[in-house]
Amino acid sequence: TMKVSHAGTDVHAVHDEFRKLRTPGLTRHSDRAATQGAALLSEVVEAHGGAARWAKAQTVSSHVQVRGLLPTWKFPGRPLDDYRYRQEVDIHGLRNVMRGFPNPELTCVFSHDEVRVESDGKLIERRTQARRAFQSLGAFRRLQRWDIIDSAYFVGYAMSNYLSHPYRMTQPGFHVRRGEDWRGDNEIWRRLEVEYPPGFDSHSHRETFYIDDRGLIRRHDYLPDVFTEARLLTRLLPIPLRSEERRVGKECRSRW
Repeated sequence: TMKVSHAGTDVHAVHDEFRKLRTPGLTRHSDRAATQGAALLSEVVEAHGGAARWAKAQTVSSHVQVRGLLPTWKFPGRPLDDYRYRQEVDIHGLRNVMRGFPNPELTCVFSHDEVRVESDGKLIERRTQARRAFQSLGAFRRLQRWDIIDSAYFVGYAMSNYLSHPYRMTQPGFHVRRGEDWRGDNEIWRRLEVEYPPGFDSHSHRETFYIDDRGLIRRHDYLPDVFTEARLLTRLLPIPLRSEERRVGKECRSRW
């Protein structure tokens, strides 16, 4: 079961992290940082089940409940209710089948090349290269509200990555490095800075993960490219959206 609650931006907690995210590309950093990043990523993969188990698996299925400001503001269909649906994510490719999203009668299928909306197995609507719709003039239309395919694209790629991290980051084209440790009152989290391959469907080209002493992902910082508001806001204030992930048994709780 995955429960996702969308909250607002935590300004003070992420200001410093965003400054670090805006540094030059990760591949320009020292070999030592890259070597340390690869070692940390290996530890994280083992803490989340081990590379052998990830390699053998094909899909991850989950029941999802989404609530909060983001779906109320952006998603169509049920603005005052929780979005509940079932999804199946391909671990090795970019594909997410969302049954019951955004309403019980529909199934949305996300892949890198296409987003489809189906009902009773029949195609209702489709869009290729859905990310382009968030650019240029299309970005301003989406300031107020997203349509079904916009929402399915965002949820599709986001959940595809959430459910395949950290194994996906071991695939060709990804670059990782060890960043500076984050120090709290009672613990230290190690920063793993990740650069995604060009054109990869993710929130942003560079993201930062925070790893505890058990090798578990505790926090995930990013600035979603599909949010026109966020891109405009960063011209005035360097503030990213923030995601925290904590895994307890089979449950993953995320806050965006």
